[in-house]
Amino acid sequence: MAFRPNEAHLAVMRALWQEDMGDEDHNGPVAVDGRVNNRGVQKLTEENLNAVIKVLTNDPFQAVKRLPQRLNLNVTEQTIRTNLKKRLNIKYCKAASKIQLQYANRNQRLQYALQFQIGTEEQW
Repeated sequence: MAFRPNEAHLAVMRALWQEDMGDEDHNGPVAVDGRVNNRGVQKLTEENLNAVIKVLTNDPFQAVKRLPQRLNLNVTEQTIRTNLKKRLNIKYCKAASKIQLQYANRNQRLQYALQFQIGTEEQW
């Protein structure tokens, strides 16, 4: 047989609850932190973020996936993407892919360049 509280039990439980918790609304946050600009320590420092930006500016074909290893950062690629988005408003996209030149195309370009190598500045 299960215990079923009656009105007397419920009244005692309510009294104990209000004694412990008070009359506050407990649907809100558990604790309110009144400190200004309270954020955790950034995993990616300004110096590291500037290094990431420098690498991406110099080499737009560089994948973010390889940056932690290339720059000796102890963070994940997702951390880098999140910091770029939140702190600099740079959104993630796939790295641009270069078109690989076939051997035949390379020779055709070379022949074209050699053919017009002697042209004047006005022709170009």
